[in-house]
Amino acid sequence: MTGRRIRQTAALLMIVSVLLMLAERLTGRLSEWLGQLRCGLRDLEPVDGIVGENSCGFDDDMMLMALLGASFLLGLLLYLVRGGR
Repeated sequence: MTGRRIRQTAALLMIVSVLLMLAERLTGRLSEWLGQLRCGLRDLEPVDGIVGENSCGFDDDMMLMALLGASFLLGLLLYLVRGGR
């Protein structure tokens, strides 16, 4: 791949990551969908009468934000390092 193509791909990765972060922050639908996809009917089901750390899907929003943050940082790294060549 040429430097220009890598830079375009990295910029697209950063833009998509930021847009998905904003969409998640404003609506919360992405993590809800991820929890339902991962856990099915057990999504946020109480364990011993409490919805908490042991409930399936409890940390899906944090997992999604970590994944989107990592993809943004990867795009930034690609944009800065490989795009300059």
